[in-house]
Amino acid sequence: MGRILVGALIVCLSGCGDLFNRNVVARAGADELTVEWLAQTLAESNVPPQPTVVERWSWLWIQYALYLQRLAAGDSLIDTTTVLEAMWPEVLIGTVENYYDRLVAERVTVGERQVDSAYAAGNHILIDHILVAADAQLTPEENQRRRRLAEAIHARLAAGGDWDREAQNSDDPATRHLNGRLGLVTPGEMAPQFEQAAYELDPGEISGVVDTRFGYHILRRPALEDVREEFAGRIAEVLVERWKTEYVEELSIQRALHVLDEGPEIIREAAERPIRVLALEPRRVIGTYDGGVLTDVTFVGWLQAWPAWEHMGIEGAGDEELKEQARMAMQNEILFLEAKSVGTRLRAEQFSRIKGQLSRRLSLLRRAMRVDTVMARAAPEDRNKVARQVLDEYVSRIITGGGTMQTVPPFLARKLRAESDWRFSYAGVNRAIRLAVELQTRAEQRIGATGTRP
Repeated sequence: MGRILVGALIVCLSGCGDLFNRNVVARAGADELTVEWLAQTLAESNVPPQPTVVERWSWLWIQYALYLQRLAAGDSLIDTTTVLEAMWPEVLIGTVENYYDRLVAERVTVGERQVDSAYAAGNHILIDHILVAADAQLTPEENQRRRRLAEAIHARLAAGGDWDREAQNSDDPATRHLNGRLGLVTPGEMAPQFEQAAYELDPGEISGVVDTRFGYHILRRPALEDVREEFAGRIAEVLVERWKTEYVEELSIQRALHVLDEGPEIIREAAERPIRVLALEPRRVIGTYDGGVLTDVTFVGWLQAWPAWEHMGIEGAGDEELKEQARMAMQNEILFLEAKSVGTRLRAEQFSRIKGQLSRRLSLLRRAMRVDTVMARAAPEDRNKVARQVLDEYVSRIITGGGTMQTVPPFLARKLRAESDWRFSYAGVNRAIRLAVELQTRAEQRIGATGTRP
């Protein structure tokens, strides 16, 4: 569903809250976002009066209003219960990490025998390299000169030269001060010519000069006795990640995880209009597992916690990619349920860090709203009035481009909505759009008639 200009079409959407008052766009507690105020603010801004845009500003108003009301009541919103709910993704990640640590200690063994076996198998190898940089933009003569330089380095090494000394002159800044150490190399990670040469090396052997698009390399595969401790640590990470993948797949089977055929289409619609999903809460099922379901409402919650590039990737993603996103969301929830079932919790230092993250985010929001000073000066009986003034001023500033926009953390906003009385009217949104268009048209007509802005 594309974004449609208001001048072409206004769609009246019905849903919860649409009929509570046609002159009100949204209500949060005792505060109301009126059609007239929103339309006037939009008309004075450069914001296009399109349904999805106006819908988003109206939804943000609800979040800001509920947050300011709690501030006015003296609630800091950093108590333990609020932190655990408001920082839900971070809490889940920390809890699952602790659960994994417990299981890994019980089930994954990486002893000397496993290290020897992994090194001998050669699927994962430690590689050092020295690079003499070159590329297609250089003249043939310069490229040949650099190749001769690489060959000279190789000749010195073959004659018993010191690898560490030669590595100090490598053109790879990331490895120069690590004696050329690239780390653990896994098939498919490196340029084909580089990878072929690396996997042909025996322990302790140095390659000839290897050409890649980056230039000329000399590779070394250290002997196990020289790198045992480092290799053991790196291979342990590989084995743990492999175990985690297998464990999650096993859990998915045990919990009968299933993404519905219509799941990808529901995901696309939810990603395109997340506010509509949150406002109307249709709760269409995307997938199921033993112990829970993934709905469009819960998926939007996950989506808000993911990086912005995840949102943009949904539009062009295929069905299988979207099904995998749904699977990942449900797998995370299953892991959290498993962790809770055996009493796994956050450690004190984890909770302290997460609480600090929430505190900093709310501090940035309050600073953008310019609320702390005025609220501190207000008498207790005036705080609700002051909160409403801050709300109007802040929303007006960010809509008209005169302020920095900070948002209420999405899972805190969800908690505030769950604990408060609020309404959202699509009929009111459409009335605000029509009125904003009328006001903009009148202003343009006045400018055309007088040649000056009012």
